[in-house]
Amino acid sequence: MSARIAVVTGGTVGLGRAIMRELAHWGWDIAILARGEEGLQGAAADVMREGSRALPLSVEVADNTAVEAATGVSIAAAILLLLREVVMPKSMHADAPECLSGEIGGHG
Repeated sequence: MSARIAVVTGGTVGLGRAIMRELAHWGWDIAILARGEEGLQGAAADVMREGSRALPLSVEVADNTAVEAATGVSIAAAILLLLREVVMPKSMHADAPECLSGEIGGHG
């Protein structure tokens, strides 16, 4: 089984933190993007308590260039991946346009 990795922005507070905790509970490893080192460390501790791996990254998520520099993935590519994995039925993956069918960011 391949690793499931989620990039969660705003993962230190509110809805972002709740989403991050739930994904970690289900075995996802989490890259946590937010401002503020103290909040990032607390969020990472939450992920690790669930038995998943955490990568806390201090980055201004409103700056797409900063996000791409930190993760190797643009916001647009992350949205395309979300569409592929969540919205498209698995039966359509083979027929997906090239931009939706491969790994994003050149990492894998």
